[in-house]
Order: sequence, then structure tokens, then C-alpha cells
Amino acid sequence: MIVKNLIRQNLGGVAGYNAKAERAGHGQLLYSNVASTSASEIEQEMGAIAALRPRVLQPGVHMVMALHPSDALKVTDLMFMEMVDEYRRRVGLDMSQAVVWRHHDKLHPHIHGLFNRVAVTGEVVGMWNLKRKLDAFQADMCSRYGLKALQPKEFDGVHPELSSGGGGMKFGF
Repeated sequence: MIVKNLIRQNLGGVAGYNAKAERAGHGQLLYSNVASTSASEIEQEMGAIAALRPRVLQPGVHMVMALHPSDALKVTDLMFMEMVDEYRRRVGLDMSQAVVWRHHDKLHPHIHGLFNRVAVTGEVVGMWNLKRKLDAFQADMCSRYGLKALQPKEFDGVHPELSSGGGGMKFGF
């Protein structure tokens, strides 16, 4: 298992990427606490909340949680959502807007999450000390669910669009 975060300015780009995967038949929406369903509407709705704090230039968190291919038979949608709930709690995004998609286009099971760093209350979730939090989270989830670690090089090999130079600011593996 590995978790990768990219802090984004463009909330719609992540939603659009996942909407395209849904249309192609290799992506499905697992969870959303926003009313909108289309990529442009998700962008508008999340953007309206992000506008509560206009000085936050990168309000979006694009999280990718990927499991090792050998764990493909272990994972269920419910298990992914339990891990997402724990991730949100540990990172501080549990009161933020969230949309989570599961993809089936790679050998390894993985999900994409879009989270708003600006909560509906107007509070901003900081990303301070995120690498330490993610390292502990990954170790705990591997232990709890009996998952194998997925190394960054393995991840970058199957997700070159999210590796170095793939855009966005990276925080932790």
C-alpha cells in the first residue's frame, strides 16, 4: 500500500480525470458528500466553499491510495472506505468536502480522492507534518489489513502522470 497526495489549485481537473475514467468504464464513484455529480458541478460546488478563504491558493487535495497487486483479492469497496475514513481523520480532512472514486484500469487496486482543504465552516486544513502522518497511516493500514507495502518506484511505474513532473505539489508517500 502507498498513499500519495498532491495539493492542487484546480479542483475540476481531478474531478474531470475521474469522470473520464467513469465514462470509459474503469472507474466508479464510491463516496461523495457533495450534491453535485458532474465534474464541472463538483468544481463549482467545491470552489464555492474554497472561496470562503480566497488566500488559500491550492485548496484541493488529490489523494491516491494504491495497493500492491498481490492484495487485489483482499480489497473490497468497504475496506477502501474504512481506510479513507481513517485517512481523513488523521490528516484533518474529516469535516471537508470529499469525493472518492475507485479505478479498475491498473493491475493494482487503487482509489482517487478529491478533498477540499477549506471546510464548510471556513476553517483551513493545514498540511503541516503530512509525511509523518502518512507514513504512520500506511504502516497501520498494512498491519491492520495484512497488506503489502507498495514502493514509490513501483507506484511511479504504473502512474507516471502522478510521478515527478506530473504536476502539483507532492506531500508524502
